[in-house]
Parts: sequence; structure tokens; C-alpha cells
Amino acid sequence: MKLLKELLLIIPDHNFWYNLELSTKISSLAFFKTKEGKLVANLAYKKTKIDLNPPKEKVILGDKIGEDKKITPKKPKTLKEFLNAKTEKRKDE
Repeated sequence: MKLLKELLLIIPDHNFWYNLELSTKISSLAFFKTKEGKLVANLAYKKTKIDLNPPKEKVILGDKIGEDKKITPKKPKTLKEFLNAKTEKRKDE
């Protein structure tokens, strides 16, 4: 328990110690008191704190550029297109 309390003074994040996964098996918490153990713990802790998401920037749109283009509906070429265009107008009204 004394080793655990000392390790919590170094890195006070309980979730970090609970979820720490090492590539090698250790026999005691005393491993983290050695130079190599401190280095492993610090690197693992820094990896958990890295945020790889880029910061989100707000895009502020300025004034309008250019002119609006007027779109005229296509003239129907077939009888079917003519009849469909007439029924669409009735649905809109």
C-alpha cells in the first residue's frame, strides 16, 4: 500500500493506474520506483493525455460574392415530361 500511495503522488490519476497495460509482466509495483519504471509510467501517462483531434476553428462567412444565377425550368421535350410538369405545378399550389 505504501508503494501505491507513493505512485499516486507521482501520477494521481486512479483510472490511469487501473487501466495501465504493459507489454511485459511485472512482479511488483516497486518496478515503477526504478528509472526504467518511472520512464515507462511517464510515457504511458503522456500517451493517455495526447489529443490527436485537430482544434476546431469557426468559419465566419463574409459578404456575398458574385451574382445569383436565375435558373429557368427546362422546357418539356416529350408529352410525358409535359404532363409531369403540369401535375407537379398542381401539387405545389
